[in-house]
Amino acid sequence: MRFFSVSLFSVALVVQCAGSTLDIDRRGALSLGGKRFEMVFFNPKWVAYPQYTPMPGYYRIENKNAEYVKIALNFPEAKNGTLVHRLQKTAPSHWTLRSEVDFPEHIELPGVMSLRLPGEEYRGVKLKADGTELLCPPVPPGDKKAIIFRRQCRELRIPDQNGEWILKGDFHLLLQDNRCFRNGKDFELRLSFTRLKPPARYPAVLDLAIEYWTAQQPSDHSQTNLQQDKVSDEK
Repeated sequence: MRFFSVSLFSVALVVQCAGSTLDIDRRGALSLGGKRFEMVFFNPKWVAYPQYTPMPGYYRIENKNAEYVKIALNFPEAKNGTLVHRLQKTAPSHWTLRSEVDFPEHIELPGVMSLRLPGEEYRGVKLKADGTELLCPPVPPGDKKAIIFRRQCRELRIPDQNGEWILKGDFHLLLQDNRCFRNGKDFELRLSFTRLKPPARYPAVLDLAIEYWTAQQPSDHSQTNLQQDKVSDEK
């Protein structure tokens, strides 16, 4: 499926941020306003290999500082891969980020960048994709249909307690209610990458522009924060 196409994965992000930050965290994932934005691979049995996996050796940091991290990737199905993030602050509240994933040979190990939103915080909250409101249900749907949204997207808006994150690009987006699964407690956003040499999975690329606006600093769009966007589960 196209939304799991990743490899020499090159991410260029521009972040305009007021009151929140984009950082490389201690495990080499990205911290988007304190929320973990991490690489996740899936094996043929659909077992996930997230960057914060408890399995030792899958993601091993080889070199890291505030602006750069290189991670060795070694999974049962794919060895000797690399993940690199290059983060540069170009102006106050502006960053560029370039991320690359590569493996030495053709493999079928799909991956995405995953951002998880706490269920208790985001239940009843509306996100927006290309202007379309995406409601995170106050309670999990009775039919246990986990997928809320799955489509190509150019702009994603995520409110938080102080304002709103805006992600712009050309990516396939999946929004999933993980509360439909056993022990699931959150909503998950998965951003995929475009293959540069189809049908080969690698290389692939994703370019994003990311902005953050506080509730006191509205952008040129209608803008709300998490509390204003919350939908009551009371009828």
